[in-house]
Amino acid sequence: MVKVQFKYKTETKTVEVAEHTKLADAVRVTGFYTLMPCGGNGRCGKCKMKVLAGDVKISNADVTHFSKEELASGMRLLCTAEALADTEIELSPTDESKFAA
Repeated sequence: MVKVQFKYKTETKTVEVAEHTKLADAVRVTGFYTLMPCGGNGRCGKCKMKVLAGDVKISNADVTHFSKEELASGMRLLCTAEALADTEIELSPTDESKFAA
């Protein structure tokens, strides 16, 4: 089991998941909303996150959506990332104004 800490705006939530769990699945447990219009297939690039601590491998989809500088700074797509070790993630804010209350 690995611990994944998600930071979103001013909130922080930690979940414990099995190794190799997709971070997109892990974040659902927190109740934080993440935008994934492509269904989590790595095509749209909207589920941006930043790895603050830990190691998240760079996927082919990450290379498509981020510059070398962004990758070096820890930017990844939530939908293609896996929990391999204890990790701290900052979720990118989404424009929630388009969603009904």
